[in-house]
Amino acid sequence: LQHVNNMKKLLCTALCASALFCSCGDPTFDASQADESTMKILTSLSGDEQAQFKSAMQRIGLAKGIEAIGAGKTQAELIAELNAMLDGKTAAEIIAMSNKVEVLALFE
Repeated sequence: LQHVNNMKKLLCTALCASALFCSCGDPTFDASQADESTMKILTSLSGDEQAQFKSAMQRIGLAKGIEAIGAGKTQAELIAELNAMLDGKTAAEIIAMSNKVEVLALFE
């Protein structure tokens, strides 16, 4: 029984440390300060990563733009949707998200 309690304490400590480590990691996109947070993300990346991030943002923007045009949405609605979609995401998460986006081959 003592062994189980020690394992629980160890697991709890590891989970808390993991949560703390993740909370102070890479900068994230902040929808309330989109331009500033985008620049903060860009300055934290290497040259290759910056290129990947810029490409990811363009790909996501293009896909959502095409979708918005098809749905008759306004530019303000498009921007609000993009900001909500990206809010709280790191560069790595945004790049991964863009890899799942399908854009017509004509635009690639």
